[in-house]
Amino acid sequence: MNKQGIGTKLWGPPNSDEAAEFLAYSTDVDRAACLAAFDRVTNCVKSYVDTTKAISPVRDALAACIENKKPASFVRMGDGEGNVLFHTWGKYPVLSNYCLRKISKICFGSEDVIVKNFDLFSDILIEAIEQADFVGGPERGSLNASFDRPLQEIDVRGVCGMRGLYSFMTEDARFASLPDTIWGATFYSRSMLPHYHRLLHGLPFIGVISCYDELAPHLAQQFDIDRHATILIPMQASIARRMDAANGHLERYDAILDQIRPPFQGAVYIIAAGHLGKSYCTVIKQRGGIAIDVGSIADAWMGIRSRPGISDDFVDKWRLSGVAA
Repeated sequence: MNKQGIGTKLWGPPNSDEAAEFLAYSTDVDRAACLAAFDRVTNCVKSYVDTTKAISPVRDALAACIENKKPASFVRMGDGEGNVLFHTWGKYPVLSNYCLRKISKICFGSEDVIVKNFDLFSDILIEAIEQADFVGGPERGSLNASFDRPLQEIDVRGVCGMRGLYSFMTEDARFASLPDTIWGATFYSRSMLPHYHRLLHGLPFIGVISCYDELAPHLAQQFDIDRHATILIPMQASIARRMDAANGHLERYDAILDQIRPPFQGAVYIIAAGHLGKSYCTVIKQRGGIAIDVGSIADAWMGIRSRPGISDDFVDKWRLSGVAA
């Protein structure tokens, strides 16, 4: 709890020192500076697509990769990934450490997982952005709206993740130019839902890295795909409602990397694996495959409402055939 009243209506609000740094960050990088950082990043890429309004450029880019068997990585950088890169930025260590501990608890069931292995997580995300053909990041409208929330209702971790991604990227020379990258919104995968049939139907193979052992078979059945392969990971701790101990995903990371073996150039993989999933996307591309990071869409396909922004009607609409209601 904090005396400033920030985030006090939400789970796990910052303490007073963390809240003070949040106010300092919001003052130092105010609305105008935050939006300018977004604009600098989206001006340094090959093209920027507002995928909340138009998905066809991303759909067509992915379709071309699949048709031409061109190795590729389509990744998402949400507020959780932004928390890591915000800490990499290093400007507000008390605040960013709070964000790291909280997102680590949410994703891995322990506050220590990301903190104790921070260099690994930071390197994974930086490489994923550098190697990606498409990156979905927090959209401009969400950044703008984050400055209008009442103090008690501010999700400090989420807000710092969204803003911190762009704060970090604009001051890191590695991202001064991304001439081969398309940039869009984090939840591009939701906008892609009407198009997966066209993209995936009739493929000779689909690989899936997720916590669902039945996802690959259901995708293969729905889209008439000949062969499928599954690499299982533990479910995100908050979704599994097991936030009292580390879920073991990091301990299996090296073994999972060893299992990524695309059977031919251009083999398509669906990834829903959080922070570490960005590394799986990079490795799939490096080994000749095409990685599509879908995030919580995997949950919806499996009939699970896992995010506040996903309604029961949405899940019912996009649940794969054969998945129990």
